Amino acid sequence: MVRGHAKADAQAKNQKKMEAAKKNGTQRGAADKAMVIQCSICKVSMPTCKQLKDHYDSRHSNLPFPAEYAAMLAPAGAAEEQEPAQAKPVPKKKKKKAPAEGLDDLLSAGLAGAGKKKGK
Repeated sequence: MVRGHAKADAQAKNQKKMEAAKKNGTQRGAADKAMVIQCSICKVSMPTCKQLKDHYDSRHSNLPFPAEYAAMLAPAGAAEEQEPAQAKPVPKKKKKKAPAEGLDDLLSAGLAGAGKKKGK
């Protein structure tokens, strides 16, 4: 008998949840509303001007970016006249000193000891 009561409660709770979801709309509907900028060539919708600029650079690179969106993309008062930030110079790495022995000496010492086994 308890199972029947719990089932009815779960159905009522789910009913309220579904009604609330219908009032608020779906996530898909909210995502569609967020897509406010549309490419005039291929009619793809994008939420920001920066994404539209990236889209033009990759898909329509031979066409100029529309001026109406370019004005929205650049912040007020900040045009292309700004100087690029100067990078800090990278410190030079110090060279390591060459070993006292030459490469030939090291190779001959290694080859001379190749026949010996360690531990015996």
